[in-house]
Formats: sequence, C-alpha cells, structure tokens
Amino acid sequence: MKGEKIANCGLKSKTRRGNQQGKKMVQAKGDSKPGSGKVRLQKVLAASGLGSRRACEQMILEGLVSVNGQTVSKLPVLVDPRRDRIIVEGQLLPRATRASRAQTVRPAKLVYYLLNKPKGVICTNRDRSDQREVNPKRWRAIDLLPEVRQRLVSVGRLDVASRGLLIMTNDGDLVNRLTHPRYGVSKTYRLRIDGYLKKSDIERLKKGLWLAKDRPGSKDAQPAGAASVKIIHRDRGRTILEVVLREGRNRQIRRMIARLGYKVRDLIRIKIGQLSIKALPTGAYRKLTSRELARLKSAGNQKRESSLDGKARKS
Repeated sequence: MKGEKIANCGLKSKTRRGNQQGKKMVQAKGDSKPGSGKVRLQKVLAASGLGSRRACEQMILEGLVSVNGQTVSKLPVLVDPRRDRIIVEGQLLPRATRASRAQTVRPAKLVYYLLNKPKGVICTNRDRSDQREVNPKRWRAIDLLPEVRQRLVSVGRLDVASRGLLIMTNDGDLVNRLTHPRYGVSKTYRLRIDGYLKKSDIERLKKGLWLAKDRPGSKDAQPAGAASVKIIHRDRGRTILEVVLREGRNRQIRRMIARLGYKVRDLIRIKIGQLSIKALPTGAYRKLTSRELARLKSAGNQKRESSLDGKARKS
C-alpha cells in the first residue's frame, strides 16, 4: 500500500509538473522567454525579409525551415538568432544579420518585380548546390534577377515546362493575397493543346473536374474548375485557348486538360489580375509601377470585401 501511495504521489507530481509546463507554453505571451535570448522563429524569418509573420508561419508549417539540422513543422518554435543554424528552402540565414534584425524588428524594404519566365527555369529558392533537390544545370527564377539583393519568392509558381508572368517579391502579405483561393484573384493562361477541343469539354472545364488526390470524400474536397474559357483558334490538329483560374492547385491546368484526354504543348501565364507581361521579353524583368502594385492589392481587397458582405447578408 505504501509503495502504491508513493508511486501514485510520484505520478501525480510528474503529471502536475507536465501540466504546469504545458500551461506555461500555451499561456506564454510575447516573442521570447524572459532572459533566454530566444525569439519566435517566424519573427526571425520576417525580420530577415522573408515576408510577413503570417507568411513565415506558413513556411514553417509546410516544412520549408530547418533549425540545427532538424526540419520543424509545428508552432511555436523558439530559437536563438545568434547561435542557431536556420535554413530556409536550402538557404542559410546569416546569423549576424538575422540577430540584429530580430531584436530591432525593423521592417524589411519591400520590393516588387515582374518577370517573364522562360521554359526550363524552376521556381524554387533551394540552393543549386543541393543536387538532391535542384538540378545545378537549371536556372532558378531568382537567378534571373542577379542585381536584386533581397530574398525573393515567386507569386504562383510555374512548372519547369511552363513560361510567362511571375511576380517576384519579399512581401509575404501580397503573396498570400494573390495566391490564396479566398481572395479569388484571377490568373490568365494561354495554352496550345493537341486536337479539337469539343464544346462539351469546354463546359466540363467550367463546371469543374475531380483531379487525383481531390476526389470526393474529404471535408474540403472540391472539383477544379476554370472561371472562364475562351477559344482563340481551333482546328482538327490543335486548339489555342485562354483559361482564367481563381485558384492555384499544383499543375492545375495541365491536370485538367489531361483529365479530358488532351495534351498541353505550350502553356504561358499572361496575366495576374490586370497585370500583363505584354511587351516584356522572355527572361527579362522590371520593377512594378506604383499604379500596378495598387491595382494588385485592390484586386485582393475587393474580393475579400465582397465575400465578407455576402456572409453578412446570409447571416
């Protein structure tokens, strides 16, 4: 009996200590533990110019960040910006820079570029020396902007066989606004496919198609569909069309066309919102004008405001 009591007391004290530790972690406020010199990982990433804290949190959850050789994918994560080795998509964050910035929390200078991506270029920030992830013979989109010192990410990735419009920026809020389906910002693509695209197949594109891994059954599963489809040219051997999407699943257009039994021969993104690559040569880039940037931001805002209005009317 005494042994059981002692064991039970020990178990209770361990449980109590565990609960207290759990509560401390949940109830902790601020960005660091008092006197520890540690700060939240997303704060360090944001201070280094990788985007907003929300965008950096998403990068962590997607498993794109490692600390001292271990990939982290859960929050919260506390790090010492002066000592810990932090790698984001294969690139090491310089300790001195991130440490000073994490303490002062100075907002990084936000930059915005329009790039006309050629075929064969990949949209990744992983180090080219990491041959497990990146073919060193291939160019990355960021390699086409050698004079830009900020760490950029692409808005809406294009696969290696596709070409066209990319927005390169370090503004995580804008990246989220232009890519998340809730904002519904349009992306316009022109593609050339083999064969004569039938009217019935055009309607199927608009109505939506179930793609692999998106089959009915899961709570949030929805068919992938086009907001609009416009035929530019069509004959027995080929069809040229423009497709507008308001979402951005991985290789969505290619998968939709393949689902219908056609093969894509050429795919180019020509617009995001009202921003176009017209007159920008392949492989070239330029800064966005203040007017273009304002239009991009308003495109996301208008969609969000209209959806909120719709919810208010329903309630």
